[in-house]
Amino acid sequence: MNALVWAAFAASSLTTTVSFESKAQNLGRLSEELAAQTGLKLKVSSELSREIVAVRFHEADPEEALAKVAEAVDGKWVESGDTRTLMPDSEAWRAETNRWQKEWRAGIKGRLDQWADELAKNGAFDADKAYQELSSAISQFEAGGVQGMRGRGNTMQRLVTGNPGGRAISKIATSLGPDALAGIRPGERVVFSTSPTRMQRALPGNSATLVRDFLAEQRAWTTKLASSPRDGIRGFFAGNIDSQNALVNGTPAKTFLIVNRSEQGDNLTLSLVVANDQGQAMANGFSVIVVDRDQEGSQSDEKSGEDPQVELSAESLEAAKLFATSSGGLGGPMQFAMGGGPVRGGNIDVVMVGGPAATPRAKTPAAWIEKFADPVANEPLGWHVSDALLGAAKSENKNLVAYLPDHVAVSVARAMNANMTAGSIYAVFSAQGMKVSQGGGWTLVTPTWKSEARDSRVDRGSLKALLQAGRKAGTFRLGELANYARKAGADSGLDSALSSLIDPALAQDLRQVYGQNGEALRFFGLLGPAHRPMFGTGKPLALSSVGPQGSSILYNMVFNSLGGPDIQRPNDAREQRVEIQGVAGAMGGRGRGGPMMFQNMSDLTRERTEILPNGLPSMVSFKVDVQTQPGVKAIESATGVSRHMSAQQMAGMRALADNPNIPANVRRGPQWDGYIPTTETEYRITWEIAPGITMTRELSDRNIDGNTGPVAYDKLPAAFQNQVADLAARMSERMNNRRGDGPGERRGRQPGAGRPTRTPVP
Repeated sequence: MNALVWAAFAASSLTTTVSFESKAQNLGRLSEELAAQTGLKLKVSSELSREIVAVRFHEADPEEALAKVAEAVDGKWVESGDTRTLMPDSEAWRAETNRWQKEWRAGIKGRLDQWADELAKNGAFDADKAYQELSSAISQFEAGGVQGMRGRGNTMQRLVTGNPGGRAISKIATSLGPDALAGIRPGERVVFSTSPTRMQRALPGNSATLVRDFLAEQRAWTTKLASSPRDGIRGFFAGNIDSQNALVNGTPAKTFLIVNRSEQGDNLTLSLVVANDQGQAMANGFSVIVVDRDQEGSQSDEKSGEDPQVELSAESLEAAKLFATSSGGLGGPMQFAMGGGPVRGGNIDVVMVGGPAATPRAKTPAAWIEKFADPVANEPLGWHVSDALLGAAKSENKNLVAYLPDHVAVSVARAMNANMTAGSIYAVFSAQGMKVSQGGGWTLVTPTWKSEARDSRVDRGSLKALLQAGRKAGTFRLGELANYARKAGADSGLDSALSSLIDPALAQDLRQVYGQNGEALRFFGLLGPAHRPMFGTGKPLALSSVGPQGSSILYNMVFNSLGGPDIQRPNDAREQRVEIQGVAGAMGGRGRGGPMMFQNMSDLTRERTEILPNGLPSMVSFKVDVQTQPGVKAIESATGVSRHMSAQQMAGMRALADNPNIPANVRRGPQWDGYIPTTETEYRITWEIAPGITMTRELSDRNIDGNTGPVAYDKLPAAFQNQVADLAARMSERMNNRRGDGPGERRGRQPGAGRPTRTPVP
């Protein structure tokens, strides 16, 4: 606003201050309320209108109040006549990008320098010493499980970087330098090689010498490991620290360093593979680089006095309690029970069960379900999150502007209680990646990385449509998920939390959006009336019929996903499909920590950038196969926990229930007492990229009869019960489930009718 307009406003007003308070809401609505309070004409640009802000102004100067709002969101007010519009401050946005890139490069350089120091300190590889460290780690795990490994320094990191593969990666990455690695974009997979194709980048010139040293060290290491047992926990650890039992013979012909950057952009996984002149992988290794973003915490230019108690409303405390228990399904930490063959290969049954001391969640009250299902009318950050900050500002008699990222809905809830002070509240937000700045009677609470808050902001209108449709149908239908996926940004966890609080099975459906199938969902959403009559016919459709966006999605899946294309070679066994991925695993949480790595020794003629050296061919087709199978929606009536399960998943839960190998302090999951029959439809999309090269993704859709309520298990269709019984018996046998009161007697053994069959949709 120009000086004349502002002077006219001030002269015509009874006061030149503004007192106004607003719980969290989007900037578009907030600007309308501020305009009504001040008499100013205010607008917000589309880039900022859906950002969530809470404010408290107490006899504040309107000009200063608007400036603080702009500062909080990295915006600026642009005048046009008598109207002010809040626009992005392009310089501030660019400065944050440059700041993160600088920290990212510095973090990588720091890790490379650390690796170089460790290599110089440790000297030549000592197989005996490496084996002693491995044995020590195994002993810690056997004594205390995962808890036994915590607080023991960087044990796993030392094991990874200290074995031959990790040492070789340290040397090669150090030779590449930080600039080559820092330039990899979030979600991108880059392959460096000794003789690069157009889809690869060059390894440094000293790679041949480094590879020769690597093979010599690997030979000594595999010789040492050959003398130790490879089953059970020892096999699990050894298989993840080094996946080879012996070197493959041959002459080194080509070396690959495969680098994946996480979607959050906070870590790199590096996988090294040496191929012989026959294209076989001779040796490999892996390592991880994690860069922690700077979290600025609290800043104040005022003297700290008393730390007043903050009064939180009963509604906010109840909201916090509910959000704290949201988990997308079973609740509590998760553990895995494995039965079957060795960890590397063979049949493995993996079943999730509730973690130690996990407290069963309470059923969400009906009144709260109504609120959670409409995040437009009931802003999810407008309860405990903004109430805590507004309460802290009131207790200190300060003005407040809080710019809130979606992820704090859950993370802050888990740290809240009824006896909090202003200082403890600010400490909670600081611990969640927020910057708390105080000075001049103002408190600003903002994300340390505002671009991350914008990128992961959930569109409230899209989420409302999804939640209400899912609540009505008892499941998220595939078409609804596909539409939502096209608008979804980075995963903040807010949509999963609301889904799980309404119906935990909805959160299970939502995982397709953020997992390996996210890109396939977006592709599915592009398919229109012209494509659908071809579903299930086996007839191919041209990729070009989906347009440039479809080609871009497929390119990303083929060259950047952890799971690459399927390769069929002439000498492969019939129906064999081998999915090549240098490193399999996924980051947990919000990009902190490292994934569990599983390496894949394979024919290097299957490396995607090697067999597709020029990118995607111009002529690509795809087909959509459709199959159905029966399933159930299982419900625990006491808590409202629910979960979709196929016959195989149901059998796994049954086999686990009596497994004596699971510790007694581990909850064995909910006590299902109601089942609703479902029809599960699987859409298998297969892209024919080139002869013998395909890309496949499977998407699940579920249909629940809205007129059918939960029934007892013995009221389910007999065919489904027989499938479950047969599969459970087989799993129990592999898990060695036996009664203690009689030799040779198996638990869970019931007559059955074979494995589940799938029939094409008519």
